[in-house]
This record gives sequence, structure tokens and C-alpha cells, in this order.
Amino acid sequence: MENKTSGFIQGASSYLIWGLAPLYFKALASISAGEVLIHRIVWSVVVLSLFLLSKKSLKNMISHFKRGKVLRNLIMSSLLVSSNWLIYIYAISIGKTVEASLGYFINPLFTILLGVMFFKESLSKSQLACLTFGAFGLLYQIYAIGSLSWIALAIPLTFGLYGLVRKKTLIDSVEGLLVETILVAPLAISFGVFLFRRDSLMFVQVPLPLQLLLIGTGLLTTIPLFLYNEGVKKLPFNYMGFLQYIAPTLQFLVGVYIFNEHFNLQKLISFTFIWFGLILLTISQIQTLMKKRTKIQRQF
Repeated sequence: MENKTSGFIQGASSYLIWGLAPLYFKALASISAGEVLIHRIVWSVVVLSLFLLSKKSLKNMISHFKRGKVLRNLIMSSLLVSSNWLIYIYAISIGKTVEASLGYFINPLFTILLGVMFFKESLSKSQLACLTFGAFGLLYQIYAIGSLSWIALAIPLTFGLYGLVRKKTLIDSVEGLLVETILVAPLAISFGVFLFRRDSLMFVQVPLPLQLLLIGTGLLTTIPLFLYNEGVKKLPFNYMGFLQYIAPTLQFLVGVYIFNEHFNLQKLISFTFIWFGLILLTISQIQTLMKKRTKIQRQF
């Protein structure tokens, strides 16, 4: 019970940070998505290396490069999460935060499907109802608008598969994150050198506040990913799928009410179905929690 509770808190916290992240990346909109990705990767390596060094676990992390299956999984997960970062940053920089939020609304549906397919996880009635309403909302949007943007499709595909690969990889969360970022760091650094030689590297041209924000992407990246990977170990995969509604809801609110992005009636109807399913799930989880607490109190 305590393990699931801590997993719930860690998972929810990761999505809370991701939900508010558009505010951070919008401040970097004057810098290309590719260069922001460079800094996310490079500074993540720095932050994670310092953390493991303080814990005297850096040597243990290096040993994972000798574990063939683990290394292959981490190569795959590093490419998936880097692609997800790039798409997300790009979407915010071009004013498509609402589309990105739609992608993260689709993500739980895809995650739940992966949980059923690969881990044989079963769905409760409330989860099934939430899944049904969410799917109906997405189908309505496809019908009303005629299509889904590539951003809304690519985000759940990359992040859902990332979560699947990491769940099947037995490795410490922080050590795994460091290996992932180290694996893609050569590509990021090479691209940075390419930009510098073309006099296009904005980091050396922008004022100090923007430089600090770019450096800060290391913390913004590693903290929620660490919390996510801890949570996914302790909770059933389909529960992590439903927790993911936190992030897109916040992203949606930021996109519409802070960034003033376009949001029409058709999208409102679609999102309403998704939100209704989430309300049903929340009510069910509260009832279940209250029953468990009552049962525990009776035992004492």
C-alpha cells in the first residue's frame, strides 16, 4: 500500500511539472527547438552525473554499458524520449501547445493499451468508462475537424513506447536516465558544434537570463523523468496511463488562457468527453481509497 502511495505521488508530481513546462519553454521560443534540445541533453548529463557522484554510484552506472540487453533497451528509450522532447519543444515554440496537450490526452489511451497488450493488465469498470469517453472524444474531434495533427499523434507514440521500454528495463531510475542522456549526448554536441561553426548557436549570443534558462533545462528535464520512472515501477502501467491526464489538462489551460491559442467549439466538445471520463475515474478512486481507509481503521 505504501509502495503504491509513493508511486502515485511520484507519478502525479512528474505530470504536474510537465503540465506547467510550456511556461518555461515559451520563454525560450526565440531559440530553435533543436538547440533547446541540445541543452536539455547536455545539462541533464551534468546534473545526473553530479547527483550520482555525490551518491558514489557513478561506477555502478558505468557497468550498465557492459550489460547487452539493458544497453540495447536504453539506446531505444534514449532515442524515443529525445524525439518526444524535440516534438514537444517545437510545438510550444510555434504556438501549438493545445495540439501538444491533445497528444498527451491520447497518450494515456495508448499507454493503457500497451499495459493490456504487454503486461496483461485488467481494467476496472471506472477505468474502462474513462477509456471509452476518452476514445469517443478523440473520435469526435477526428470527425468534426477531419484529422489529427502529426504533433498530437507523434507525442503519444514516442512517450508511450518510452514508458514501455523503461518498464521492461531493470535499472535504477537515475542511472538509467544518465545512460540515456549520455547515449544521445554525442549527437547533441555534434549538432551544437555544427551550429557554432555556422555562427548560429544562440547560447553565445543571447543575454544571461536566457542562458540560465537553457542551463536550467537540465533540472527541468531530469526531475520529472526521475519521478516518472520511480512511479512507473511501483504502479500498474494502466494507472500511470490515467495519471497522465494531469499534464495535458494543465498544458491545455496554459495554451488557451495564457498563450491565447485558438480553441473552437468542436475541440471543446471533444475535450469535454475526455474530462467527463476523468471525473468518473477520480470519483471511483476516491471511493476506493475511502473504503480502504475504513477497512484499515476497523482492523485497529
